[in-house]
Amino acid sequence: MTYWVDRTASLKPGQPVTHALVIGVSAYDHLPGGPLTFGLKSLSSTAAGAHRFAVWLRDHYHNPRAPLATIRLLLSPTAEGEPADREHVRNAVLGWQEDNSRNSSGTSFLYAAGHGVMLSHEDSLVLLQDFAKDRMVLDYSLDIGSVYHGMAGDQFPQSQVYFVDACRLRPEVFARFANLGTGVGLPSPFAAADRRSSSVYFSAAPGTLAYGRRDGEGTIFSAALLDCLGGLAVEAAGAGEFHVTGASLLRTLQEQVNSRARQYNAEQYVTGGGTGLSHVVHYFEKPPAFPYAIWLDPDHARPFVRAEIWDGDRNGLLADGRFEPNPASWDLPAGLHSLDVIVKPGDNRFRTRSGVALLVDGRQARPKVVSVE
Repeated sequence: MTYWVDRTASLKPGQPVTHALVIGVSAYDHLPGGPLTFGLKSLSSTAAGAHRFAVWLRDHYHNPRAPLATIRLLLSPTAEGEPADREHVRNAVLGWQEDNSRNSSGTSFLYAAGHGVMLSHEDSLVLLQDFAKDRMVLDYSLDIGSVYHGMAGDQFPQSQVYFVDACRLRPEVFARFANLGTGVGLPSPFAAADRRSSSVYFSAAPGTLAYGRRDGEGTIFSAALLDCLGGLAVEAAGAGEFHVTGASLLRTLQEQVNSRARQYNAEQYVTGGGTGLSHVVHYFEKPPAFPYAIWLDPDHARPFVRAEIWDGDRNGLLADGRFEPNPASWDLPAGLHSLDVIVKPGDNRFRTRSGVALLVDGRQARPKVVSVE
């Protein structure tokens, strides 16, 4: 297959890089169908969510230790990339593994979205465009567990990230058959050393559903994921470095997906897997900024005070102004900052407040209250 993005010519030969494989299926050739199609129909949002993630990788992903080299993109329906049927997905998975076999210090991403069925609590299948082409219906699926196990070994990236945006249900028809086919996977040695730091994010808990957004612009999971990678899951690493780790992403994804599903009167719970969550998923070239709200107490003090917000070392003024309206909001970079609320000279009704700590991380639930009485 051809790459959707290929930057290898601009990178140093032999340097650690990032290779990504993105698969999204909304259109199914043989749905709805007979009893072996589990009552499924085509979808409206999974391919769109996968495409948005691929665009984020292309335009925003930052990893100075392993810059983006390639993206393989397979979508059904497709206006970009290649179709997400068995033949194309099989070639893409094998090619992605081959590229990564010479990339032990690099990073790999797999994003797969579509209808899903569950083989066990640990493994899942994502159904491909030609699912149910014949009676061996699961031949036309992607076996996430097989791909994951096939990427074990010291020759493969020791930092790996997997996103699986699919339902995790076990159809009742499974009880009537010993074999309905074998999904696309990877060969794996019987006893490969597995020292990688990998994180796996399932958009739904075992036995539950994953949901699309009503506007068709992706899924609840994909929208939450992009917001998390855009800054909601940021962590400060010291020395002015900000990044998203496997652990911070899991924690924030769980919060965000659960909250957004409730807006649709639904429940959806992200679950995680892998061998470790300490690795960095994404670095920020500069701290992400968030609106930060501050409530002045009492409100009638507004005409007589002004705010100054400084960086943590109090070397740089980040924002200043009056509390109009109250609460007032300023866009501030992530990190620990310092607030001064300065009273107009000669006014003894209120007191100046200096060095009030402001922790900006995108998770502010209610305004910070600062009293000048």
